[in-house]
Amino acid sequence: MQYRLGTLGFLSTEDEVLPGNLGLKDQTLALQWVQENIREFGGDPSKVTIFGQSAGAGAVHFQLLAPSAAGEEMLAVY
Repeated sequence: MQYRLGTLGFLSTEDEVLPGNLGLKDQTLALQWVQENIREFGGDPSKVTIFGQSAGAGAVHFQLLAPSAAGEEMLAVY
């Protein structure tokens, strides 16, 4: 998936004008799209795997910690 990087993705002024973490929000939106559409491709929304190496592993970790993941049943393998 594509997501914003650098200052476009993670710069924050720590206020409502530019709260930051748009890169992680891009990832969350992509994961929500997968959940809504995976059946159209023969997939099972309860069996979606995300993986990352290096900075991508950090992104996976942050997705597991994000408030948007609260209440979701997830399995993390490290």
